[in-house]
Order: sequence, then C-alpha cells, then structure tokens
Amino acid sequence: LLHDFFKNGTTKEMYELFCKIYNENKKNILFFENSLTNYIGETIYLEYFKKTYIQVFKSFSFEDLNTFAHEFGHAV
Repeated sequence: LLHDFFKNGTTKEMYELFCKIYNENKKNILFFENSLTNYIGETIYLEYFKKTYIQVFKSFSFEDLNTFAHEFGHAV
C-alpha cells in the first residue's frame, strides 16, 4: 500500500527517492510485536553509514500502516 501511495500519489522524483531508500535499507525496516516503550515507531538515520533504520511497534490494526507511512516519511 505504501509503495502504491508513493508511486501514484507523489511526484516521479519523490517515488524514485522512496524506492532508493527502501531498496538500500529494506533489511533495516523492523516490525516488533510488543514494546515496553511509549513509542509506536521510530526512524534513525546514521550519517556515517548512510543507513536509515525504521522500527514500528505493531498494534495489529490499520494504524500500523499509518505509523509505517509516517516513519518512512521521515526517511524520505
């Protein structure tokens, strides 16, 4: 769903940036089932490594997609 949003709902440049970030960092996108923190999501960019790390703490609802979209927006 998020891929389709960037492909069909944003500019070509934004979509290409989304694809670049996703393809270079897909091993660094994590979903956790439970969290003892108050965070529902977090994005960290490490300049030294040129890597983005995204983690989302699942609530098992549609809000998980919203959280993922929000966090990926930080990466973009």
